[in-house]
Amino acid sequence: MAIDHKTKALVYYLSRFQGLSIRQVARECNVSRATVWRISKMDMSNNGCKKTRRETRGRPRKLNKRQERKLRRSIQILREQEGNFTIKRLMENACICRKDVSESTISRFLNKEGYYYLQARKKGLLTKTDMKKRRTFARRMQNEYSHDVWTQDIAFYLDGTGFAYKRNPLDQALAPKGRVWRKRSEGLTPGCTAKGQKTGTGGRVVKLMVAISYDKGVVICKAYDKLDGRYFANIIDENFESMFGTADKSLKRLWLQDGDPSQNSAMARAAMDRANCELLKIPPRSPDLNPIENIFKLVSDALRKQAIRSQITKETYEEFKNRVISTIQSLPLEVINNTIASMPNRVKEIIKRKGQRLRY
Repeated sequence: MAIDHKTKALVYYLSRFQGLSIRQVARECNVSRATVWRISKMDMSNNGCKKTRRETRGRPRKLNKRQERKLRRSIQILREQEGNFTIKRLMENACICRKDVSESTISRFLNKEGYYYLQARKKGLLTKTDMKKRRTFARRMQNEYSHDVWTQDIAFYLDGTGFAYKRNPLDQALAPKGRVWRKRSEGLTPGCTAKGQKTGTGGRVVKLMVAISYDKGVVICKAYDKLDGRYFANIIDENFESMFGTADKSLKRLWLQDGDPSQNSAMARAAMDRANCELLKIPPRSPDLNPIENIFKLVSDALRKQAIRSQITKETYEEFKNRVISTIQSLPLEVINNTIASMPNRVKEIIKRKGQRLRY
């Protein structure tokens, strides 16, 4: 029930000018003690409506609640439809006029919501079909293989990689990378990743065929010029017997690689039959299911740090090639073992995330 103005004035007078206690005023005016306390704190010169400092300070808000909701929706829509976008494009999609709201205001709002203009992680683009295949593979690994298949049964993890040669490594190490608007926790969210790096662009590339094994480290690091079915078949015929011997795992002769066409061609499969080995092939666009990809990332980071630490401003192709091979072969065994040992947890996480990319 609303309190009339006479009662409010009486409460205010008794508490502020007569010095009565809150309990005495409440009994005298037949109101609650909370009401007495609230009225006694009012500024009666504004008809009982006290304007706090928080309500009056600062400039008026430029974005209303509806515009903020439209901005949040537009971020998700533009991620699916266009991928990367600017603040200007975001404002257009949210129907916000640039005459009324500045880009700086939108930038501050995005920062407040947790979005920052961060580097896009180059992990490739996953489709719904890819995520379904990834979840199926993870379930098969859990149901058909033992928990220690990654460390005790798989002899080695093999893949080809390339490191782009630059005459000035220091300049390349300090170069800025591509960026997108995302939260810090959305590094692997669909729409926040960039296309994978294409080996061979930007000049000469040091191409290597590398394999790692649990408790054995790097079992092969071989340079090549062109990877095709014939060359990979020769790799199998000439090196697999010694690689399985070095790995010294189970009699299954199980090994893992991705779905590269050259490494899965008819000539390559025939060589696998001759080697009497069993291939465990991971789904497409799934580098997080091959631990050797983590090793390549560590090597790439190490090469960049070397260029900065040693201030390498000039380097020949052969010097760069030797530096790459030396960095790979000098990787600590503990790092390789810990990377491979993380695979059971990755499989569980892929099933939990329904095939989405992992943070690895």
